[in-house]
Amino acid sequence: MLKADSLITRLLYHAATKPDHQAVVAASLSLSYAELAECVKRQVLVLHDLGLSDQSVIGIKCADDIQHLILSLAACYLGGRSFTIPSYESEKVQALLMAQSSGSHILTKNDVVDPQSHRSEQDASPGSPAECSSLLFSTSGTTGKPKLVIHHDVDLVEQAPRHIQSAQERFVCLASMEHNFAKRHRLYCVAAGATNSFLDLSAVDYQETLVAQILALKVNVMHLSAFQAQELLALSDAGSLSGIRLKLGGSHVPALLRKRLQESVTENLQA
Repeated sequence: MLKADSLITRLLYHAATKPDHQAVVAASLSLSYAELAECVKRQVLVLHDLGLSDQSVIGIKCADDIQHLILSLAACYLGGRSFTIPSYESEKVQALLMAQSSGSHILTKNDVVDPQSHRSEQDASPGSPAECSSLLFSTSGTTGKPKLVIHHDVDLVEQAPRHIQSAQERFVCLASMEHNFAKRHRLYCVAAGATNSFLDLSAVDYQETLVAQILALKVNVMHLSAFQAQELLALSDAGSLSGIRLKLGGSHVPALLRKRLQESVTENLQA
């Protein structure tokens, strides 16, 4: 296999070797790895037009998961340093993150290319991707103010096999990419060539349609917190997910909760 150390080299490798494999799937959108790579290249051209470079420190303030993923990958392609500015945080917290990171630019949904827009016959050519980029992830702040910790994209690629077992995984989690844990796992999927599945978490009837959405997207791996697992158990149709692999993390998972999940949802449980 071709050695591919960076996230973007990984993405381009998957686009070249399995162009039709689904990289992103949602109720209203599906992108193959070839399409995702082309979308990221077009996004890099937009970043160039905005004056961004490999010296930029880029705050991504975008609640839409797929748009956030595209912006994050484009920042990696560019070689800049990027971090999340959660849209749900107060203006004071957002400003603090910009100050802590020495941010130079903020990208929002208004800066994202449309992944469904018409593609020109000629591929986008933003130049060669940077050899390495970095992402800043904020800590929980349990010992004081949240701190920003640097993760190089090559480190994420190295970590990916511990979290995504194969390219056949169709992964979903119930947290948005504005949360560090979810963002890392979404990037692990890209590194592994797996499928990032996105649910509509904003739907009014979200809880009632959760299982139906998971089945419709053919999800086979779902990550939950202990609290989310308890909510899943409360759904009358949770037993329809017997073929899925559940991954639990983020906090202690009591033995009784594990037992109930294995009896009511799926025996394929990883805590």
